[in-house]
This record gives sequence, C-alpha cells and structure tokens, in this order.
Amino acid sequence: MNKHDADVISELKSSGKPVLIYGNAQYAFDTEEFLKEAGLDVESFVVDSVVNISQQYYHDKPIRNIDDYIDGIQSYNLVIGFQNIDRAKALIGCQKLLKCKVYLLFDPADLCHWSDEFYMAHKKDFDEMRTIWSDQLSSDT
Repeated sequence: MNKHDADVISELKSSGKPVLIYGNAQYAFDTEEFLKEAGLDVESFVVDSVVNISQQYYHDKPIRNIDDYIDGIQSYNLVIGFQNIDRAKALIGCQKLLKCKVYLLFDPADLCHWSDEFYMAHKKDFDEMRTIWSDQLSSDT
C-alpha cells in the first residue's frame, strides 16, 4: 500500500466516522474491497440524485441517493469511488460545502491498469488536481 493510502486508512480508522463511497460501478466496488481488506467497513454506496439506481445493493451494502445523507453528512467520511477526474476535482473542491472530509485512494486505481499513454494524455488534469487537495500529503502524493 502506498504511503498516501496508508495515511488515509489510518485517518479513516481514527475518525470513528462511518464511510460512504461515492459511486456505484466497478471502481467503487474495488474501492470497497480495498477498504475492507484494510479493516474498514463501508456503510453505503451513494450516487447523485440524477442517477437511476437500478441495483439496490452491492453484496450487502446499500446503494442510496446522497440526498439521503446530506443533512447529516458531517457525520461521515466520503471516499470517491469513480475515475472521472473532473467530477472528483469538483467534489473535492466543494468539501467545505459538504461539511465532511472527502478522500481519494490511489491503490484501487491500480486495478484499472492506467497506461503511460493515459497518464500523459491527462497529465494536465492530474497536475491541476494536485493543487486542490486539502492537505499537503495528498498534494505531494
């Protein structure tokens, strides 16, 4: 496990807050498995209100609308479970509005086998994303 993810796991565990994963596709499910292997339990997967939730559960975890949690969102940690860089930047950028900590893990992305070509094609996006992290460790990583 890389240092950034190890630090995120440690912070998630020490916070004592339940974890929500933002997303309901394979990357979110890989993220849930990664957290489970690290000893963390995920309460639910959450999606935007515009998403048609055709699948109500993944394994034993519910897939719910984030609006169901928004009033009490400060009582949760939110882990991004999708790969849309622009969407992730927007979500991380509004974490003060959400009133909760928003995390992105890197090890689950390894399961997607990003090529060097993909990275180079999106290098500007990755560089820009580094500037909006709320902590220095995330930016450095």
